[in-house]
Amino acid sequence: MGVMACGRKDCTHILCRRYSPRFGYICEECFEELKASHMPIAMFMNVAKNDLPTYNCDDEFPEKKETD
Repeated sequence: MGVMACGRKDCTHILCRRYSPRFGYICEECFEELKASHMPIAMFMNVAKNDLPTYNCDDEFPEKKETD
């Protein structure tokens, strides 16, 4: 078994289980980010791991408090 490094730019994960003949291997962390990003796969794979903006969903969408 060889080293199956994630094909995403600047990702250092190895032993990835997901593989695409077009895009190569992808780690689970990047795969979950890809699904959430709604970006085309080719674009996502060429964006460095730390270059995508991250959002704190709890701050952005606070739970609405019920008023009596």
